[in-house]
Amino acid sequence: MNLIKITLFMFIFIVQGNVYAKDFVFTAIPDQDETKLQQRFNKVATYLSKKLGVTVKYVPVKSYAAAVTAFRNNQVQLA
Repeated sequence: MNLIKITLFMFIFIVQGNVYAKDFVFTAIPDQDETKLQQRFNKVATYLSKKLGVTVKYVPVKSYAAAVTAFRNNQVQLA
């Protein structure tokens, strides 16, 4: 649940900062089996989509460096 609270905080921070995105896209550092991460974070994305009223997507990455690159390139709003 802490992840959900952090994600909600980041979303509110982004919206209040007048940085609007059509979708809210996030990723996670791949420290476990990719299939398990996909299952877990797709559930988080579904929950956040319902609560926030926007499309939320989880994008898997292969490494920490890929997560940082996706964030820097504005491919994800939260890493």
